[in-house]
Amino acid sequence: MATASCTWESPDSEGPLPAQFFAARRGNVQPITRLMVAVLREAIGSFQRLLFDQSARGRRLFGEVEAWLMVEDADAPLRFEDVCDLLGLDPSYVRQRLREWRARQTARAQTARTRARRLRQPATRAGAPASTTGTQRNDARRSCTPL
Repeated sequence: MATASCTWESPDSEGPLPAQFFAARRGNVQPITRLMVAVLREAIGSFQRLLFDQSARGRRLFGEVEAWLMVEDADAPLRFEDVCDLLGLDPSYVRQRLREWRARQTARAQTARTRARRLRQPATRAGAPASTTGTQRNDARRSCTPL
């Protein structure tokens, strides 16, 4: 079995940089590509699934995945940019599409909350104050004399 021989030029000598690692492994691309697709698919799925999660765990996980997707972190061992580069994707484009998706979902949620509030409010007749209760309306009807 042949192994790839290469020298690592990592500035801190702690191991290869992600770009160096992937460049050295070009001969065995399919398993790495499948792994990167799985990593990216899990990150985007978590971003979408956890967007409105109210649990402490959900908020923490969303924050982690959002930071990985949206923040350029040169110190991360597996950067979003490296995954996108390996898969032939433009990281800026993916980020923009995720931001657009989040904005649409947030707007939909806001619309749904507004509609729910309107449905919970009691219906009012034209000219009647919204704070009038049913007994007050009945008392007002009884006090009127028929013509």
